[in-house]
Formats: sequence, C-alpha cells, structure tokens
Amino acid sequence: MARMGGKRHVKALAAPRTWKIGRKKNVFIAKPDPGPHPLNLSLPACVIVRDVLGETVSAKEAKAIIKQGKVFVDGKQVREQNRPVGLMDVVSFPSVGKHYRATVDRDGKIKLVEATEGESNFKVGRVMAKYTCKGGELTVRLHDGSNIRVPGEIPISNGDSVVLSLPERKLVDVIRVKEGTLCFAFRGGSAGRLGRFTSGSPSGLKRRALVELRADDGSSFSTLRAYVMAVGVEEPRVTLT
Repeated sequence: MARMGGKRHVKALAAPRTWKIGRKKNVFIAKPDPGPHPLNLSLPACVIVRDVLGETVSAKEAKAIIKQGKVFVDGKQVREQNRPVGLMDVVSFPSVGKHYRATVDRDGKIKLVEATEGESNFKVGRVMAKYTCKGGELTVRLHDGSNIRVPGEIPISNGDSVVLSLPERKLVDVIRVKEGTLCFAFRGGSAGRLGRFTSGSPSGLKRRALVELRADDGSSFSTLRAYVMAVGVEEPRVTLT
C-alpha cells in the first residue's frame, strides 16, 4: 500500500541551508510539521531544544521535555515535538526562566538569541497582505500566517510591521516602512544586517522591488523589499543579535 501523508524527517545533509545543525552527526533529522512558517525559515521544536540551544544531548530527551509541557512558543504551551519555530517566534522555558527569540545570523542561518522577561511578552510581525472582512474591518496577514484585525484609522501597508502582545496577540503598535525606519534583512546576501531605510524602487515587469538601507557604520546596502522587516524607529523593538 502506498504511503499516506508526508515524511516527518529529512536527511541531515539535505536539510535547508538555513538550518544550523551538525549535518554529519546524524543521518536523519526531524522535519517541521506544516504550519505558520515555510520549511527554510523554521525549525522543529525538538531540534531547537537539542541542536540549537543544547538543552539536551539526545532527541529522546528533547521530545520528553516537550511532551511534559515545559516548552512554550509565543507564550503558549506546545506538546508537538515537530511544531515549527520560525522568524521572530519566542521560545520560553518558564521552569528555568529562560526566553529566546528566533532570528537569523549573517550567514542567513536560523539562530536563537536570549531575550529578557519583558521582551518575551511581545513579537514583531511583517504584514504580507491586507484585506477587508465582512463588516468593513481591516485585517492583515502576517509572515507567521496569523491574521490580525487593525482599526481602519491606522494607516498600514504591505511590508510594514506590527507589534503584538503575547500570548493574546493584541495589536500594540505599527512600524511603518519610511525614511529612517530601522529594518532587519532576514534573507539574501545581506541577511542578519540592520539598516535604516533610505529609499526604495518599485517593482516592474522584470524587476522586483528593492530597498536601500544605511547601516550604523555609514555603509549602505540594498536588498529585495521582500527580504526586510521593519523592527523599530530609534532602536529595534526586539533583540536580534
């Protein structure tokens, strides 16, 4: 009989290049379940616990910790060992008071940086699309697949970011992409870099929209608009490095 459903693992050597794992240590590695993040921008919870954070030395121990409900993602308890953890998600271990935020390094690989107790109570989401629901309410879809309703009087466009409280996921603030806005590149050759938005060029028939950013050291770099996320005005709203 044919196999029903997809596989729950991949070969370590064939795993996405964005995964920072020991590729020659194990033949197979867990694969994230279908969920809010794409495969190349997420890691399963058990891999986060064992390989990225080093909280355990074996997959069995990592799975046990998750099954016991000791791991929280975005303020909610998770018990699925392959629950995908992606960009800007907050991974918490309340029993030991540790919190981490998923981001990317200069090599474009997913990494987790330690966050404070206060910072773990909110996250930044990139607006991927917006539409009007029945009744005239404006709703935006974020990069993590969630939908948030936004009051109509608040100006917001695709590519802007919203700040959400956790775990309620209530709108706290809107970060608009404009001159001087601090943006974080999470994909491409400039992945892991922070810069202030200086200018942008629209997309064309054979050209994708670009943005020009200026780093704090005075250097400038450009990347695709789809590869950047607004993270603050004066300072980043979250720790990224």
